[in-house]
Amino acid sequence: MIHVHLPQALAELAGSSEVVIEASSVLEAVRALKKFHPALPDRILSERLEPRPHVLIFVNEAEVRLLDGAKTVLLGGETLRIVPAVSGG
Repeated sequence: MIHVHLPQALAELAGSSEVVIEASSVLEAVRALKKFHPALPDRILSERLEPRPHVLIFVNEAEVRLLDGAKTVLLGGETLRIVPAVSGG
């Protein structure tokens, strides 16, 4: 089981800020979020199946862009955090 923590904007769509799913990769996990709301995967991943520029995805404490992106393997028991990127000036 994978625990997925969602930011407020996505939590409103999913109906909860934390959901539990079964998945063997980050891509499968994001696609599994579709059962909570059909728009969720498209708000997280681009058409190229990469995290959108304004979205950070962490597996435990590691950002997936530093791992294997959406292909990052999940073994079970991990925490997946989806975080909106913050910028400013």
